[in-house]
Amino acid sequence: ITDLTIKDGDLIVATQGRSFWVIDDLSLLYQWKPEVVASPVHLFQSRPAYRIGGGSGAPTATAGANLKTELAVNYWLKEALPAGTVATLTFTDPFGKVVKHFSTAPEKEQVKFEPKPGLNQAAWDLSYQGAETFDGLVLWAGGTGGPRAAPGKYKVDLKVGNEVKQSEIELKRDPRHNTTDEDLVAQFQFLTKVRDKLTEVHKAVKRIREVRAQLESFKTNFGKEEAHKPLVEMADSMLSEMTAVEEALYQTKNRSSQDPLNYPIKLNNRLASLAGTAGHGDNRPTDQVEAVYQEVVVLVDVELKKLAPIFETKIGEFNKKFHELAVPYLHLAK
Repeated sequence: ITDLTIKDGDLIVATQGRSFWVIDDLSLLYQWKPEVVASPVHLFQSRPAYRIGGGSGAPTATAGANLKTELAVNYWLKEALPAGTVATLTFTDPFGKVVKHFSTAPEKEQVKFEPKPGLNQAAWDLSYQGAETFDGLVLWAGGTGGPRAAPGKYKVDLKVGNEVKQSEIELKRDPRHNTTDEDLVAQFQFLTKVRDKLTEVHKAVKRIREVRAQLESFKTNFGKEEAHKPLVEMADSMLSEMTAVEEALYQTKNRSSQDPLNYPIKLNNRLASLAGTAGHGDNRPTDQVEAVYQEVVVLVDVELKKLAPIFETKIGEFNKKFHELAVPYLHLAK
């Protein structure tokens, strides 16, 4: 070792060879005290993280790894969790939204984690929840991933039993770019509204398919009876209207990732592709992507509006007539 220096909280070690070594993040050593080891639970203050791109993996054991793009927290547990004790760790963004929730007894979208006695670490990769999807979804030049976190101060809450520890982590923009924090917040907000609209579209497609399956089942079981003809006609009418909307929202001919080469993309894919364009790089959304978003949303809303009478009125009318005919619920094929 020919030289040592500390840069941004990292230890840099120069050697006689053709490389140098970096020991990342000395902040834990700065905070390490006897009272930490003696305490049942301790949440360390994390140093600021950076919102950067690129990978962080090291191809070999001797190659350096790039800085990870994540919010990582370190915490200490003196002993193993007693039986029945629940521990949670949550990240809350500057807008007050919980964006990552770890739990030893996870529910719904929570992520399971297993704190061990001693030093532990948990991290959030800065990715927000993506858009709704459905079986068989094929997109071209776009995806359903959520936006990346914008710069700001993020709150961390660690709860072990009745004991609660809190801290903050600051997420900073890439210092190599000229983009401002406000630009990245604007990008985040734009991508969030595109994601939400895409979710609305995909939920509509899923609902169409759910209703279609039930109507097709009705036709299979009861369609041959003359007394049921008015209901079959209602079913066919609803199916025709829903299919037209579905085909405007999504390219239903897609079966593989290459099919969009033959069949034009529809409104959901325009939204997904727009998000991919606006989310590329660290830039404020341009006037052009805002204009395209407004154009597509108008077209989407026209189609979604056509579904309202079906879901809010016609299904109710269908059910009423179904009950008036006293159609048997269970049916055995002859």
